[in-house]
Amino acid sequence: MNQQSTQHLAGAGIGLGAGFGGFVGTLVALLTDVEVSIGLTYGAGTGVLIGLLTGSFIVRDRLRGEQTNGVVSGVQVGIPVGASVGLLTAWSLDANLAAGLVFGVVAGFVIGFVLGPILARLPAREDVEQPTTQ
Repeated sequence: MNQQSTQHLAGAGIGLGAGFGGFVGTLVALLTDVEVSIGLTYGAGTGVLIGLLTGSFIVRDRLRGEQTNGVVSGVQVGIPVGASVGLLTAWSLDANLAAGLVFGVVAGFVIGFVLGPILARLPAREDVEQPTTQ
């Protein structure tokens, strides 16, 4: 297994994260009476970050030959990213920072909890040629 054969996980994380993050962001916007377009864009951005970082951690673990726990990888990325984006969103909307932090942590946890196991179960690509040594 080489780096190219597992690198697609980060790309898959970006795509899955954008879709699922947008969904979660829209739900948070509906719960907090924020404009849906704001929730969708912040949620999709958060999902992209969580998916990319989770996929990168899983790639790192596979290249080291370590067993990967997708839930742990996703949650350890999702909570700090969600907290940061939640605070940023609350600050940019002049809303309650504590509420932004709480909603961000919960949203980040949910996104990481769902994306981590999905990315961890994706197999390495078999169509990538192994590098030859000369």
